[in-house]
Formats: sequence, structure tokens, C-alpha cells
Amino acid sequence: MSMQLLIMLAAFFYSCKEKAHKIEIDIRPNILWIYLEDTAPLLGGYGTTLISTPNIDKLANEGVLYKNAYMPAPVCSAIRSSIITGTMATTLGAHNHHSSRTKQSAIPLPDNLQTIPEVFKEAGYFTFNNGKDDYNFIYKRSDLYSQEYKVHPLYGKSGVHIDLALLNDKQPFFGQIQLYGGKEIFAESFKANVKTPVDRSKIKLPPYLPDHPTIVEEYANHLDAIQITDEKVGDIITKLKDNNLLDNTIVFFFSDHGMRITR
Repeated sequence: MSMQLLIMLAAFFYSCKEKAHKIEIDIRPNILWIYLEDTAPLLGGYGTTLISTPNIDKLANEGVLYKNAYMPAPVCSAIRSSIITGTMATTLGAHNHHSSRTKQSAIPLPDNLQTIPEVFKEAGYFTFNNGKDDYNFIYKRSDLYSQEYKVHPLYGKSGVHIDLALLNDKQPFFGQIQLYGGKEIFAESFKANVKTPVDRSKIKLPPYLPDHPTIVEEYANHLDAIQITDEKVGDIITKLKDNNLLDNTIVFFFSDHGMRITR
């Protein structure tokens, strides 16, 4: 066998090995969190009939529906600190709302504790959070997320929007897309965005809420906010499908905690 042929065969097998290695990396699934704020489980999958949530229900019907999920904190920053670390906020000392926002009140994480995006980033994933972080501990954001960020006066660091169309199958991603959920009611365009307002006369409040017109209206607004959220979930799924990302993406849909009524 000639030396030239040996070199060609070696080059061929090396290229096959490299190609196989790349394929192994490419097929790792993407992970996407669709992360809501202040939203009660008033969805079709949980028996709600006053509104229609077809996009969210489709996720439940084609995936796993959790019926015994409990949030360990009732406010955004505490629960988000807990979820992103997989640790009770009280264990971290991050249970007070919007704590660790100054140098004097800074709360460091234990040296041996990694956040979920850090684990994915170290594994070679592109990581992003479209929206607020709202974490009650100090952290270097570039250790968690691959994207740029800006600083919100109330929520702190918030990720600059990443368009799903710019992602590709060459690098898997771990992403968080923040939706307003129950906080849609604070948007100036809220009423205009509700295509089919829920019939207030059909609302039956749960027994632990006072049967008062103000509470009925608040409850109805929450249902309308969920309808808006369902449309946005549909847009996200469509974007994944249009960019050939859906089949290799595991989607998690959840809220940080329940509805704000009646604080």
C-alpha cells in the first residue's frame, strides 16, 4: 500500500470521526422555559371553561401536566432565586423581596452552588434569558447567560431580547422567555389586546374570596390576561416550528407563583 493511499485513508477516517463528534453535539436537545409572572392555573388543562387556552392546553396534552406543583415563595424575586438555583430561598437567605440589591446587602451564593444556566453554559449550550433576572443574590451575569443585558431600575439585570430565528442547530440552547402572565393587566394596551373578554356574569369565585364586584372584575381581568398569554405562547411555538427548532426542543411552561388577588 502506497504512502499516499495511507495518508488519504487516515484523512478520511479522521474526518468521519470529526463528523460523528459534531453530530453527537448537535442532537443534544434545546431547553426552553416559558416563564410567566403571577399566574393562577386557570387553564383548560386544569378544568377552566370560562376561557379558551388552546396553545397552552396543547403543550399539556402532548407533554406532562403537573397537578401537584408548589412554589416555595409567594413573590417574584424570592421564587426566581429559588428556581434558578434549585434551592430554597430561605436556605440562601434570599427570601426577602428584592434583597441583595446593594453592596451593603449583597448575598453571595455558596461556592459549591451553581445556577441552572451555568450548568448548561459550561456544557456548551448557548444560554439566554429574554426578560428580567430578578435574583436576590450577587452574580456575574456572563457566567449564567451568553447574551447582552441591560439594568432595570426595579428588577436589576434583564436580558436583551434574543430572536429565536437567529438560533440554529449548530449549538443547543437553554433559554428563558419571560411573559407577563397575570401582569398583563398593567399594560396600557391590555383592554385592547383582549379579543374575547370573559363574561363577568358567569364568574363564580372560589369560596375563599369575597363575592364583591371589585374582586369579580379583578378575577375576570386575570382570566383575560391568561388569554393574551395563550396567544403569545402560540407565537413562540410557531417561531420554533418555522425555524426547525421545535422537534428538538423540550418546552417547560410554568409561572413564578400564583395570581396577585387579593393582596
